[in-house]
Amino acid sequence: MSIIIIFLPLFFLIFSSYLFNRNKLETTTGEIKMISLLEGVFTYLIIFIFFLQGFISMFGYFFIIVLLMLIIGYITFYVQRDLDREWDLQIETIKNNLVLFTTTILPIYLFLTIFRYLDIYLQISLTLLITALIFVLSLIAKTYIAPIFSKIVTFISEYNNIKFIYLWVFICLIITLYFLFDLPTNKISHRLNLSNTVRYYSFDKFSTNLNNHFDTKEIIKIDSKHTIDSKITDYYHDQQHLYLYTSKGELIIYDILSEEIVSNMNLGHQESSDDIISTEIYSKFTFYNDYLILLATNNMYLVNPNNTVIISNNTCFNTHKFYKDNELYYLKKQSKNIYNMYKFNDGDITLNETIDLSTTPYENLEVISENLFYKQNNEFVLYDNPSITFNIKDGIPTYDKERQIMYYAISIDYPEYYEHNTIYQKVEANGTTNSLTFNKTHNIKGVVIDNYIYFLDDEEMNNIEIMDSNFKMDAIYNHLELQPFWIGNYFDQSYIGNYKNINNQLEFIQIDQNNEHLVLTVQQLQDRKVDLKLPFYTYFGIGTFIPIIIAFFIPITNYRKSIITIDFNSKTKKK
Repeated sequence: MSIIIIFLPLFFLIFSSYLFNRNKLETTTGEIKMISLLEGVFTYLIIFIFFLQGFISMFGYFFIIVLLMLIIGYITFYVQRDLDREWDLQIETIKNNLVLFTTTILPIYLFLTIFRYLDIYLQISLTLLITALIFVLSLIAKTYIAPIFSKIVTFISEYNNIKFIYLWVFICLIITLYFLFDLPTNKISHRLNLSNTVRYYSFDKFSTNLNNHFDTKEIIKIDSKHTIDSKITDYYHDQQHLYLYTSKGELIIYDILSEEIVSNMNLGHQESSDDIISTEIYSKFTFYNDYLILLATNNMYLVNPNNTVIISNNTCFNTHKFYKDNELYYLKKQSKNIYNMYKFNDGDITLNETIDLSTTPYENLEVISENLFYKQNNEFVLYDNPSITFNIKDGIPTYDKERQIMYYAISIDYPEYYEHNTIYQKVEANGTTNSLTFNKTHNIKGVVIDNYIYFLDDEEMNNIEIMDSNFKMDAIYNHLELQPFWIGNYFDQSYIGNYKNINNQLEFIQIDQNNEHLVLTVQQLQDRKVDLKLPFYTYFGIGTFIPIIIAFFIPITNYRKSIITIDFNSKTKKK
């Protein structure tokens, strides 16, 4: 399918070049075909760079295409030098090709992307219908509206002081409006399914041939005038309340229906230099058997809107949760070889076992993706089943319990070469290892849910990078900041508080805030069905409408129809 998508515009442009040239050039058929081939290829390379650049995975390929475009362009204009001396006549067919492409093929690609979640027949039908409508409207615009623009340009070009002042007042007005008002492009692009593009991964070896089949569903949205002067680091919600925990140890509870704060407690905060939670997506809130547990920076709490009580002095800095036989446990390191294992049961946390590794062949214990492992030499050994082992690699580990696969991700900086690599490795229990390397900084904290591993970043508002069980990048989701229309309401803080696996669905909370306004949005990432899988679903964004609209007002021309040639030979022969 990729081959068809890549070369369909080429054949279309060569054919359209031939039709345009056949009606205007007075030369041999062979020369018309040769010029049409050159102009079609030259136009295609321009289109490939601007609209199909997602197929270019390395900068070297981009450089080759640009060089090829310059060479073919030079040959094209060299061949035409005897036919047309004026530059506008030489580029007329190329201009016509670009206009024709942006009102036919480009809208097809764009609207196939917009309608990709529909039934395949409805997707194709709506795409062709709207494309035909765009083409018809462009013909109408060229006939009736383009002449008006031409008159305006002519009016402006007839220079005098008053027109000059009017022109600059108009330009200044446009610039002022641009800075004062922010069009809701993020919301529009999301509604049109055009927000998850990967243009900025070009030349990165990152596959841009993605299924792009993930979207978000808004679960909770709270719009509040009560701002929070600390960073939200975790959250939980039920049907009635949204619970927030902040970097200053505050527990804030919102009533979802009224969007009002019903409880605001400062539980205290403790700093630690041994921050084990920085290497993974860490949930301080845990809902288990109708209890909401908060593992804070100073104590462990049972939380509800009416009462919050301490149940342990364990903290998120020295304690990890894991599950054994579907029961909740916590592991706390007491000393070099001594670990305490606590069990949560009926609202209490009790010491279940003390493990002394000095009597075992293992070096230490480690919790990975809520599963407990021994660490021995260069291997992780599953605590529940010591026959399952994984080779240890550099990077942050993420465990897929269902498939018994360990993933590792690491970012490596090479300042002397001005390079930054991100390396992903997949290690199976039998020792089989696969790796992927990208040339830029990517997310390295993983969460496994069903058939996907989601690579996330809980420190910056980066996108979500989604890999399938075959160790192939499958999709991305771009977080979008809220855009207040009036610049005075601009949000100076936008970040993701945390991610969670809720009922086998990835959720996250987005915070947008300024000095007077706070918006809390809990969203669920959903895997949506796409019947017609095409390779360009990540290529086109809302900006693709701009060349389509511009092409509305650019006429498809044949200037030679209006050229009258008068020469001495023709006059003498008539006598």
